[in-house]
Formats: sequence, structure tokens, C-alpha cells
Amino acid sequence: MKQPVKIKFGANGNTMVFDADGNQIPELQHPWFRAYINFLKAYNVDIEKIDYEMPGSALKATVTKEDKHWDWTVKSRWDNAL
Repeated sequence: MKQPVKIKFGANGNTMVFDADGNQIPELQHPWFRAYINFLKAYNVDIEKIDYEMPGSALKATVTKEDKHWDWTVKSRWDNAL
């Protein structure tokens, strides 16, 4: 596996990991938001009752359980459908 030299944390909860040639390294691109959800669950926090404000403060995440795993949806903070 190549050595990562750059990691970008996206406002959508995902990560992008790049090597020195600028190529993405998919096997290292674990969503940062999922890692934090798992961290909170380890402390028995009810993760569905939290208002998640994503980086840039224009986005909001909603956490739901689907198909036996936790997932999230990201929408504009000004979307009335939240």
C-alpha cells in the first residue's frame, strides 16, 4: 500500500486519502463521520438525538439506522424538510 501524504475531510462526512502521485487510496478512505458515531456509541450516547452541524456550518447531518448499520444524510441547514 502506498503512503498517504494528504487527507481531506469532507463536509459530507467522508474522507479522501491521496498518495504522493495524487492518486486516491480507496482502502484508507473510511468516513470520518462514521468513526465519530462509533466513538459516541462506545460511550452509550443516543446518537439519533444529536443535532450534527457539519464543517462550514451550512450542512446538517441526520443519523438513522438502516440495514443493521448506522448511516447519515447531509442536507442544507436551511432545508425545512429536516
